[in-house]
Amino acid sequence: MERVINFNTVQDYNDFNNNETLYPLVTITDLSKADPRHAYKMIFNVYCIILKE
Repeated sequence: MERVINFNTVQDYNDFNNNETLYPLVTITDLSKADPRHAYKMIFNVYCIILKE
């Protein structure tokens, strides 16, 4: 069965990525602190802007 991860709040996403939540509405995530990623289906119930090099 496919694992689905729901992010309903910024706190949920920060907890998943092992980051501290300093403000409940906005965050910058340091993915170097996160565990290695696997092929999960992720549902974001918050707005997300992703920047990468």
